[in-house]
Amino acid sequence: MVPSGELEQSFKAFMTRREEDQYMNNPTVFIVPDFDLHDDYVSMAPKYKSELLGLLKENYVKPSVSFIDYNQWREFKSTSSLYLEVAFEMKGQNPWQAFFIASRNIPKFDEAIHSVNNSDINSVRSCHICELHVAGYQFGVMDSAFILHKGFKKTNNLERSMELNQMHLKKYGVKLRELYPQSPRSCT
Repeated sequence: MVPSGELEQSFKAFMTRREEDQYMNNPTVFIVPDFDLHDDYVSMAPKYKSELLGLLKENYVKPSVSFIDYNQWREFKSTSSLYLEVAFEMKGQNPWQAFFIASRNIPKFDEAIHSVNNSDINSVRSCHICELHVAGYQFGVMDSAFILHKGFKKTNNLERSMELNQMHLKKYGVKLRELYPQSPRSCT
């Protein structure tokens, strides 16, 4: 996987400015949209959103399956070319398979809890994000940050994978009700 140019530095700068924004006092996970990059363009991976959007128009890049509103992300006009911003907030929907950046204080990923029936990594990741949602976290999609997967994913078993993911989340929902009995949120 390849991150957008200067993602680490940009995110650190974003975090230092956070003291004054709406996300400071609300538990927030920051979603980084992910895309698949055509094999022929791996050596020329885009560093910036504008470059990525050009390749997207030419079909050399395509959105990954992570349930982010890519049209909203693409259309968002940043107020600053120097800083990362939150483009929009995602509301609780599932199954998410998103990449995210979060503080060290989030509920930790616990393989013993999240691994039900030896599910694939997408189901496990969805359960962790589901737990964050139930625990009360917001999900802010970063405006110009992104991650690239090298090569296009094969979608042969996507529908079956989604069905398994939903079954996994239903089983996991029982555990979440035990962990967060006061939460009005759920993922199913």
